Amino acid sequence: QEQELVILGSNYGKWSICVCRDHLPSKPFVISAGVGEDISFDVELISKFNALVLLLDPVERAIFSKCFCYISLNTSHILCVH
Repeated sequence: QEQELVILGSNYGKWSICVCRDHLPSKPFVISAGVGEDISFDVELISKFNALVLLLDPVERAIFSKCFCYISLNTSHILCVH
């Protein structure tokens, strides 16, 4: 079981995750809470791991307007809840 440290997202929205590809589902489901103004991490999760991402953020300045634009222009892989 080889594990890999993967860094995803912009300099502002960067997160590190430990990935064990032997146990990674073909379509991972991720709940991303506290999205704020940068969804670069979530977009890379979709791109690199074919993930379904649920974005959650209770504040009005969250990036949901851009998120809905992303859904309509590209895929339905991002779901937004405000």
